[in-house]
Amino acid sequence: MKSSKKLMTRVLTAALALSMVAGTSVCAFAVEDTEFDGEPLVIAAPDDGEDIQVELSKLEVLKQKIEAAAQKVYSKLSQTTAAKLAEIVQKVKASHQIMTDAYSKVSEIKTNIAEQAVAIREAAQQMVAALEDEEQIAQIMAEAEQQIEQLVQEAEAQINEIMASAEEVSQQLLAEATAQFNEIKLQIMSKAMQVYMNIQQAIGNVREEIAKLKEQIQELSVGLLQEILNRTTKTENVSDEKFDYTIYKTLTGTYAVVAGYKGEDEEVVIPAYINDIPVRNIMFFSETVKSVTLPETIKDITGIPVAMLFALEEINVSEDNLYFKSVDGVLYDKSGKKVVAVPLNKEYTIPEGVTAIGEAAFFAHTEMTKIDIPYTVRLIGANAFENCWGLEEIEIPSGVEKIGDRAFLNCKNLKKAVMPSTVEKIYDDAFADVAEDFAFYCDDVCCYAYEYAKQNGIKVVAPLSVGLMIDFNTAPFDDFTLPVGGSIKLSADNVGGGSGEGYTFAFYYKKPGSDKWTTKQGFKDNDSVDFVAEFEGTYKFCVKVKDSEGKIAKVYGDLTFRNGFENTSTISEDTIKKGKTVTVNCAASVDPDQVQYAVYYKKTTDKKWVTKQDYGENTEVTIKPAKAADYIICVKAKNINDGTISKKYFNVKVEA
Repeated sequence: MKSSKKLMTRVLTAALALSMVAGTSVCAFAVEDTEFDGEPLVIAAPDDGEDIQVELSKLEVLKQKIEAAAQKVYSKLSQTTAAKLAEIVQKVKASHQIMTDAYSKVSEIKTNIAEQAVAIREAAQQMVAALEDEEQIAQIMAEAEQQIEQLVQEAEAQINEIMASAEEVSQQLLAEATAQFNEIKLQIMSKAMQVYMNIQQAIGNVREEIAKLKEQIQELSVGLLQEILNRTTKTENVSDEKFDYTIYKTLTGTYAVVAGYKGEDEEVVIPAYINDIPVRNIMFFSETVKSVTLPETIKDITGIPVAMLFALEEINVSEDNLYFKSVDGVLYDKSGKKVVAVPLNKEYTIPEGVTAIGEAAFFAHTEMTKIDIPYTVRLIGANAFENCWGLEEIEIPSGVEKIGDRAFLNCKNLKKAVMPSTVEKIYDDAFADVAEDFAFYCDDVCCYAYEYAKQNGIKVVAPLSVGLMIDFNTAPFDDFTLPVGGSIKLSADNVGGGSGEGYTFAFYYKKPGSDKWTTKQGFKDNDSVDFVAEFEGTYKFCVKVKDSEGKIAKVYGDLTFRNGFENTSTISEDTIKKGKTVTVNCAASVDPDQVQYAVYYKKTTDKKWVTKQDYGENTEVTIKPAKAADYIICVKAKNINDGTISKKYFNVKVEA
């Protein structure tokens, strides 16, 4: 017998579990799989399809327009670019195939809605015989029909809107392509490809919207079904020598749940039927049961009712059960790929090959301190490790894609979760009510888990990384080089994380032509330094970051510096008479021995420049314009050491 303190803890945990299940167990059977495991049951229109006549003709029209576009492309290109014809036509026709796929998706929605509605109505008719209040039956059925009709109308409106939008985009693109054919035939190939890509994108958007619409219909349908079931479920309590049962009568059938066990046996076999009613689930507390055998009729069990059997060491299940099987006392789905429920007192390691950890599979395993999840797992289900108080850290292996609602809820000592970049979705409250200093340890700063942590206020520790950021205090040249003597600021940027805080930064550089690193700053708190180049050429830079545990990350970069100078040339006058000369005085703010000058001029109405001097050493150049007009003079100064050029322009008016 367990201590009174431990017993009280477990009773409280079990009470919490029971309160969670009480509101949902009545209708849980209606949707046989979780949101991760399959398609939920969809309420839909009757099989004649009258309630959801989707305007599929719009899809057909759009398909025909795309086929017509393909034929136009074929006809135009055959006259000018036969060599590229086959490739482009095939790509445009591929867009037709995408449209066909979208057509099939909408048809699938229609068929699904029709079939499921028939099933709902048939089940409702069967239930009528078991209900006594005819007025209630009529009211329930009328409300069901009304909600189904509203659901169908909303679906039709959304699909029609999607089709109308797609048709409008298609017509606009096709009109644009036709206009381009007529205007510039030589550009037909590039335009055809653009039209193809735009149409393909438009059709892709249609498919995406249809998929979203289907999800919305499914969600609304499940909610409607649950509401109907809640209104039409009757319960009664019965007993036999060993068990108490709750009998549920619903639209979809009658079933029993074991609600209590009267004995103190350590091994219990759950019967398949009570008064010819199938036993679908168990929901009772026990401090004595160590082994439970489930019948072939069990269908809806999760880890929560298993957690209510405090002494349980093994779960067995009938070989005739279509949904579950037992392996070494642990409950799996029939395929063996999903762990369904693990007894509280079972020492267990999840084997390789398991792809899913089921809903509440380890619920309230309060004494479990460590669990190894194999690389084959892709899904961690809702409530999978809820109330596992002993867990202090969990490593989610690479390969896991989804983590369900409340998967680690109330793991109050959980401080660390290693998160791979493969995770694509984390559902509500998956890591709620954990340790105060809980953190994600991400293997990539560009992954879903990292962004999820940032958006939900979870501390995140990412791989140590650093970026080199350069602030220019002097303007760079046009070719993105910097002048010698110009000040720049080198900064450490984008520190991704690391194993600790207290980061320090170091900066190094190599002079042009040197293989030796010079330290600008050793490891200090400063994350930026000012740098001034002394020589022309390309400098190499290195920035390092170090965390409190001594881990180091670094990044490299380079910049080119050149001697900067100013063109200070002047002219003798800006207005002269025809036949007179204007003198250009060439000058620059560098050593005269390091610069050459080129001088050009032209009338403002001309396109061609007249060369007066082509990079020579003459600093005084005279120009005698031939005609009265407005002229432009250009002076270029070139540094002969590095080839940099500085230009200057003058306006001169020549009068008659």
